[in-house]
Amino acid sequence: MATLAEIAGRMAGYFLGGPKREAGRLPGLNRILQVKLWAIGEVIFTTPAVRRLRKAFPQAQIDYLVGRTAAPVLENNPHIDNLIVEDEAVFLRPQPAEALSLLSRLRRMRYDVLLLYHHTLFFNIYFRAVGARILAGIDRRGEGGPLHLAGNMDERIHQADEYNLLPALLGAQDDGEGMEIFVLDEEKRNVRSILESHNIHKKFALIAPGGGVNPKTEMVDKRLPVELFVETAEGLRRMGYKIVIVGGVGDEEVCARMEGAMDAGDAVNLFGRTDLRQLFALISLSGMVVANDSACAHAAAALRRPQVTLFGPTSPVRVHPYRNPLGGFVASSLPCAPCYHDARLADCRHHDCLKDTSAEDVLAVVRRITAEKG
Repeated sequence: MATLAEIAGRMAGYFLGGPKREAGRLPGLNRILQVKLWAIGEVIFTTPAVRRLRKAFPQAQIDYLVGRTAAPVLENNPHIDNLIVEDEAVFLRPQPAEALSLLSRLRRMRYDVLLLYHHTLFFNIYFRAVGARILAGIDRRGEGGPLHLAGNMDERIHQADEYNLLPALLGAQDDGEGMEIFVLDEEKRNVRSILESHNIHKKFALIAPGGGVNPKTEMVDKRLPVELFVETAEGLRRMGYKIVIVGGVGDEEVCARMEGAMDAGDAVNLFGRTDLRQLFALISLSGMVVANDSACAHAAAALRRPQVTLFGPTSPVRVHPYRNPLGGFVASSLPCAPCYHDARLADCRHHDCLKDTSAEDVLAVVRRITAEKG
């Protein structure tokens, strides 16, 4: 039986009209717009598709519409001609006048194709109104009626591979490479100065005990216990690493708790002392990154840094360190995990998946990665 979302998607497709397109190499694609408004990690997941498009359409104008919070991910990306930065609140706290103004501006650009990395029926309808000849996106639960070209949402593959379906619909070939963030040498010099002011001159490990907060959602239930990060940090110190604690929006309390649980001088807490670009520069210089399933973890994968990502209720199949040869992860072995599906966490009272990982589990992966790195 069709779901309500599927019925609504079919009706939207019917009333909006326009034929579905056949996937494959399409002529005359001179202006291309990609859209992903929020979630830093998910914007990072789109970067292989961005590069893939540029390689397939080297002469095209390729633009990207992104929200303010995640925009730093795409700064300095050579595959993007114009970065269009919009306040996410236009959609999260409905502002009809601003949404119509944005729509009018996008329509004037006369895009040939629009690649939409959001899944919802609302966005499918809204961005269909941009007037691009081809609207390509991900069909979730039958909500893809307004799309001209659609890949199917598939929780059995990595989310970056799901986004990579969209350029494939246009005939672009996968280059087999991973995600990307472009950090400037000047940015690295600036964060080296920050590190040196804390007497960190040699190898250091970044510990990110927070995560799960973005402009749309707050999922702190996927964070593993602070005590696990403290014990892991102590093990890393015995391996010769200096410890640097980092975090983003919503992480102040958990970073302070971790700092307070460690002996004085054993860790430097840089929460609130770096912006997102500086955080990326820190990650690019780090010797190891240990993080929950979060933007820090996905940035480490994009920057090809040694890393261990910790999973509780979320799925490593969907968001493991993508194509990072120096990436590893530890996931819960409980039969009920992962329980996060289609942007929803299960109604769980025990949260045992957050408790069955030990510091030794994490350090074992650190040792394996270190040995393989040589």
